[in-house]
Amino acid sequence: MTADTEANGEIAGNAEKVINPINGVEGLAAVNSHRPTATGETEINGHGQQSELPPHPGLLDQWHSQPRKLRIIHVGAGATGLCAAFKMERQLTDYELVCYEKNPEIGGTWPAHIYTYTFEPNPKWKSYYAYAPEIQQYFMDFCEKYQLRKYIKLEHKVIGATWHEEKGQWEVKIEHDGQILTDWAHILMNGSGFLNRWRWPEIDGLHSFKGALMHSAAWNDTVDLKDKRVALLGTGSSAIQILPQVQQGSPKCFSPSNTWISPPMPRVPVELTEGTKATSSHEEVNPDVSQAYYKAEEVQRFIDDPEYHLQYRKQIEHGINVGFAIFYKDSQASQIAKEYMVSAMKRRLQDNPELCKRLIPDWPVGCRRLTPGDGYLEALIKSNVDPVYAEITAVVPEGLCTEDGAFHEVDVIICATGFDMAWTPHFDLVGTHGQRLKDAWQPHPNSYLGIAAPGFPNYWVMNGPRGALCNGTVLPCFETQVEYAIAAAKKIQSEQIHSLSVKDDVTRMLNRYVDKWQEGSVWTGECKSWYKNNTVNGKVMCWGGSSMHYLKTIKTPRWEHYDIRYVCQ
Repeated sequence: MTADTEANGEIAGNAEKVINPINGVEGLAAVNSHRPTATGETEINGHGQQSELPPHPGLLDQWHSQPRKLRIIHVGAGATGLCAAFKMERQLTDYELVCYEKNPEIGGTWPAHIYTYTFEPNPKWKSYYAYAPEIQQYFMDFCEKYQLRKYIKLEHKVIGATWHEEKGQWEVKIEHDGQILTDWAHILMNGSGFLNRWRWPEIDGLHSFKGALMHSAAWNDTVDLKDKRVALLGTGSSAIQILPQVQQGSPKCFSPSNTWISPPMPRVPVELTEGTKATSSHEEVNPDVSQAYYKAEEVQRFIDDPEYHLQYRKQIEHGINVGFAIFYKDSQASQIAKEYMVSAMKRRLQDNPELCKRLIPDWPVGCRRLTPGDGYLEALIKSNVDPVYAEITAVVPEGLCTEDGAFHEVDVIICATGFDMAWTPHFDLVGTHGQRLKDAWQPHPNSYLGIAAPGFPNYWVMNGPRGALCNGTVLPCFETQVEYAIAAAKKIQSEQIHSLSVKDDVTRMLNRYVDKWQEGSVWTGECKSWYKNNTVNGKVMCWGGSSMHYLKTIKTPRWEHYDIRYVCQ
């Protein structure tokens, strides 16, 4: 071409034939002339040099926003897995879902009427605080009612997942019946939870014990505890709930440590008729007992009047949320809570000087998980209960040895010693460029809103680190996280997206903000807690705010926080 041609508005350069790699169509493309500027930079047609545009993908023979087919794998068939199956049926089209559950059945000490999905109330709870079998039955009934088993594969343990960038899919390895299976999915959801790997205490000779040895998270119902000498190990919520149940024998409670044992939350009475309220006989007998059992006429009121039942549930939830002010360090609410707790614990311990000194903490209320602990303090002052403060040095076939030289002969050892809080999944997760999540999250998890991780595209975890772990009722948070993942699936389907990967700089900026907020929370107090990976001064992995604040934050996804790659790229 000549200068005259360029002056007439034609593009300077040479034309050559190219093949569109998407549709194979042959055409002409201009190879532009490159000219140095006065500064030595290169210009193209008088403009600063730009990166080359990708080839045009060609037109798709479909209607606007037609969803492409997706395959989704959800790890676990507990509360989030069942919720995902239910909501996807109603909100997604043209998809496949499979929930891999390692246990032989689905299911995976909050007030019963808020330990339900917001959309699926249960008017038939027997007690104010539901026991494990009844909660398990709720989820099984939910699964059967909505015919969700078709999505679930039991006794299938996910052992690994690797992202394949070229395919835009996760390769998932599953162990079943001694074999390793392979599955593929565009989206991987992890709802396996963080309290699912229980931990034995590291004590010499533990498994040499000849009596019954069990962990609180793997309870053995066949063990008869009546009139047995029981050693209870642990100081957390499980131990606090177990001691009153074994108190009738001759239990030894090893190393009971200081923690706040909260009095019961104010119970919401049930109106049987307009203006008439039922009063629990338990409440009249002992105000320190938070458990109460619903009368037949109260349950019937819930069944007959769903609108009243909804208002009752809201009242319980409100009672939890309105108390969040105590979690602000050095606040008036925090100080009032501490004074009240000290007074209540002293009264329940009958001012026993040794127990009060050892059990009442100096750190703020809420630094560790609050536990109502019906009967725990009362059990410790019983004559047949033996608190043992010396450290355990070894376990022998007949019992336990402590550092003071004493030997404790027992029939049963119950280890209420918590869980492995590694924060990363129980399976090997490999993202972009071969990076493993367990390495990427060292020394601390770099988690976005408790649901996503930079470098792990199309991966959403339900209530991971920096989620609403200690901020209120968890099931509404699970529901909203599931809806977040479904919104991502819809976007991927309708916009021909290859992958969504949350940005690293955005995630780090958010976590710096949460770290700053946590400086003013009671969770950074001088207590050892699983919120801080069982350390005293570790990084707090809870969300920085209340559960209501968290729900509002994740309700509408911020897609600008993600790097988006399209199928045509």
